[in-house]
Amino acid sequence: MLLAACGSGDKASEQNLNNQGTQTTNPESDSSAATDNNSTDFAIESLPLDLAADPWNWPANANGWPARDFPPVHIFGREYQGHVEATLMFDLLKVDSPVLAPITGKVMDVRAQPESCDVELYIGSDTYGQTVSLDHISTTLKRGDMVRAGEVVGSVPPWQCKEGFGRFELMYVQDKDGTIKAYCPMNFLANSIRDATIAAIKDVMVRWNKIAGSATSAYSDEDLAHGICQTDTADS
Repeated sequence: MLLAACGSGDKASEQNLNNQGTQTTNPESDSSAATDNNSTDFAIESLPLDLAADPWNWPANANGWPARDFPPVHIFGREYQGHVEATLMFDLLKVDSPVLAPITGKVMDVRAQPESCDVELYIGSDTYGQTVSLDHISTTLKRGDMVRAGEVVGSVPPWQCKEGFGRFELMYVQDKDGTIKAYCPMNFLANSIRDATIAAIKDVMVRWNKIAGSATSAYSDEDLAHGICQTDTADS
């Protein structure tokens, strides 16, 4: 069974997606067997953010919040202010930047989050029978709509309804034998985009370090060498 849920560690939300069959199409109903961590069957076909379009709202320096504590792309599996990052989180974004579909498939659910003035969008893959989520975005899509990888599916809203920047998350979760784990999406990049995407992310990291300096949000030499997956999996 494959689930996707927000990166806040809300296990109740994950369980609700599994249980509310009368409200949400169960991702498992369109899938065969779930892939394991090393499977090449499932692939992220598009990064959900066009890095070449300059989507960043970076400050001139990183001495203030949130830049002091959060980089533009969070390290999966790393603890930030007491919370282990279980998503591919993009931060310090220009409000209204386009959000792209990471896979081709069907909208399985759109969950309103009025407390943060955004939604969590679940997309199920036609090809692989897997589901991913895009959390903290704005969208006009509804359940049952079809999308293609790389297609604009929404935009970045102001963070927490009011900030001058946005952030959103891509999450890929598997429920195997009753254990729910999030997997670093970068490990599932399609071969056709893998090298270019990894290079683009590293370029972002290098450019951020020139701004961040000694701020805690700066990427370490190990980060630059190994990329933004500190671990393969994390508790969701």
